[in-house]
Amino acid sequence: MAKASQPSLLLRVLDLLPVSDESWIGRQVRALGGHTNNTMPPGGVTLKSAERVLSLVGIGLTGESVQLRAARPQDVSPFTDSKTVYLPPFVAEFAEPDRNFRLMKLMLVHQLTQIRNGSLELVNPFATFPDTELIADLYALVEAARVERLIIADYRGLAADLAAAQADAAAKRPPFVKATARTQAVEALLHWSLSMPLPAGLPGKVQTLALDAIHVLDETMAGTPRAIDSMRIAAYLYQRIDRLGGFYKPIQPAHYRGNMRLELAAAVLEETRRRKPLRPNNIQVETAPPSLAVRRSELTDDVDVTPSKVVVREQLRSTDVVGSESDEQTIWLDVTPKRAAIEVALNEAERAGAFIYDEWDSENNRYKLRWCALRERAVAPGPAEYVESVLQKHRGLVANIKRQFDALRPEYRRLYKQPDGEDIDLDSVVEAYADRLAGATPGENLYIARHANRRDIGVAFLVDLSGSAGGWVRNMRIVDVERESLVLICEALQLLNDRYAIYGFSSSTRKQCDVFLVKDFGEAYNIDVRLRIGGLNTYSYTRMGPPIRHLTRKLDALDSRVKLLILLSDGKPNDFDGYAGRYAVEDTRQALNEARSRGIRTYCLTIDTRAREYLPQMFGETGYSILDDVEKLPARLPDLYRRLTTR
Repeated sequence: MAKASQPSLLLRVLDLLPVSDESWIGRQVRALGGHTNNTMPPGGVTLKSAERVLSLVGIGLTGESVQLRAARPQDVSPFTDSKTVYLPPFVAEFAEPDRNFRLMKLMLVHQLTQIRNGSLELVNPFATFPDTELIADLYALVEAARVERLIIADYRGLAADLAAAQADAAAKRPPFVKATARTQAVEALLHWSLSMPLPAGLPGKVQTLALDAIHVLDETMAGTPRAIDSMRIAAYLYQRIDRLGGFYKPIQPAHYRGNMRLELAAAVLEETRRRKPLRPNNIQVETAPPSLAVRRSELTDDVDVTPSKVVVREQLRSTDVVGSESDEQTIWLDVTPKRAAIEVALNEAERAGAFIYDEWDSENNRYKLRWCALRERAVAPGPAEYVESVLQKHRGLVANIKRQFDALRPEYRRLYKQPDGEDIDLDSVVEAYADRLAGATPGENLYIARHANRRDIGVAFLVDLSGSAGGWVRNMRIVDVERESLVLICEALQLLNDRYAIYGFSSSTRKQCDVFLVKDFGEAYNIDVRLRIGGLNTYSYTRMGPPIRHLTRKLDALDSRVKLLILLSDGKPNDFDGYAGRYAVEDTRQALNEARSRGIRTYCLTIDTRAREYLPQMFGETGYSILDDVEKLPARLPDLYRRLTTR
C-alpha cells in the first residue's frame, strides 16, 4: 500500500471520527448547536462556531491553510473565487447539529475539490453561447457530478454524507410541471447528477432527450474526465436542449453545491498577474508611457552598472525596438511574471493515455523533454442534416469548386510495348511479325497499358478550436465558418484520390493538450465524418506546438510523395500557463521546422489581421495567407488547397 500523505491522513481521520463520541472533535461538533442567533432555526450550525474544525478539514484536503469567509446574506449557497471559500453564515437544513455540521463540511470539501481539479480554470467559456445562463447551468451540473465522483474516490468517509445531501437536495427541488421544455430538461439532468431517477411527468420529447443525454454522461463519467470534458459535454447538451425552443429560466443549484463563480476566479487570476514586483531601493522608479516600445530584458540583478533610473512597464510587448530615451543609465525592467525556475515533470496520472511531446524553450535554447501531454478526443456528433444544409447554402460555390477539382483528376498516359495491357499495340505486333520472318526472336511486349498520373499526396488539416474561434463575425461564429469550409473541401476531395485527415485542437495548459479527430487518413468521408464536422465546437486555448508535432508524426508515417500540413487559425499561440509571446511563437516555429525536416510542407490560413507581426517568424514570408473577411473562408480553402497541391 502506498504511504498516504499527512494531510490526507488527517482528513481521513476527520471523516471517520463519529461525532457522538467523547473525543475532542465530538465535543466541538456538539457545541456547535449552542451558538444560535435570532434567525437560525434550532439545531442549526453557524460558520463562526464551526470555523476551527472546518479549518482542519481544509488543511487535511489541501495541506495548507484555507481562507474561510461567511457569504453575504443574499448568497445562501457556497461558492469560491479559487482563493477564498465562502460558506453560508449558518446551515440549518436538519434538526440535528451534527447533520448540519456534516453538510457544512461537505460544502467546504466540494468547493476545495473544485479548486484542486480545475473546475474554475476555464476562462470566459460561456461568452460565445447566446443563452449564457443555460450553458452555465449545464456546465455546473456536469462538473458537479464529476467533482462528486472525485470526492467519493478520494474520501470514502464522505460517501454517506454525500448520499444524504443528494437525497435531501432532490427532495427539496421545486415543482417544475409548468416550466418550459428547456428548464424541464435541465432539471431532469440535475436529478441524474444527484443520483436520483428522472422526475415523473416529463413530456415525451424532454424524457427522450434526457435519456440520450444520460447515456452520454454515464459514458463520460466512467472514464477520467476533466473540467474541459465537462465543458464539451455541456456544449453538446446545450445544442440538444436549445432545439426544444422556448425560454430558459435558470434553476436553483443543489444547496450543498452552491454556485460556480468562474468570473470571480478569473478576477483573482487577473489580480495575481498584476501583482507588483519588488523594486530596488534608492532608485527612481517611473512608469513607461504606453506608446513607448521597449525591449524585453533580464532582471536588473544581472546588471553590473548602477542605474540612475529604472523604467517599469507592466505587460511588456515582445519587440526588438528600444525606446528612444534609452541610455546607459536607464534600465528597462520587464516586470512580466517570470516562469518558475523549477521544472516539474508530468506525473503518472498526467501521462496516462497521452502522447508525450517535447517543447522548445527559446529562453534557454533547449528542449523541455517530455513536457506536454496530448490526447486524441472524440467529437460529439452534430445534427444529421448539417452537411446537407451547408451544401444547399453554397450550392453555386460547390458546383464551381467541383469543376475546378475535376480538372485535377489524374490523367491517363498510353504506354506502348507493354507485356500486358488493355489494348493490342499493332505497331509492336507488326515489328514482332517482321522479326519472325527475318529469323530474329520476336518481341513479347505487344500491348498498350493505361497509366494514371497518380498525385500521391497526403494532407493534414489542423483546425483551431480555441475559445476565440467562438467569436461572432456578423451573424456567424468563426468556428461555424470553419465547419462550412471543411464540408466544402471534403466534398471537393471526393473527386481525387488524395489522402487527407482533419483534426481540431485546443489546450488548457501543457497537461491538457487535445486534438479532436474529425477524419483520419484511412477513413472515408462517410456519415460519421459528416456528423463530426457538424459537432465541432470551441474550447480553451491555442498551444500549437503539441498538435503540430502530433500531426507531423502521422504525416511522417505516410508513404505519400507530397506531404502537406495546413493550419486554420484565428490568432497567435497562447495558453493558460504562461505559454505566450515570443516563447510560444518560438516553440511553434520549432515544431514547424521539425515537420519541414521530415519533408512536410506547412502553410497557415488565418483571419487574424495582426498575423503579419508573428506568422513570418513561424511559417516564413510565403507560408501563410491572411483573410480580410472570414466569410470568404469556404471559398478560399479549396482554392488554396488546389494551388498548394499543383505546384
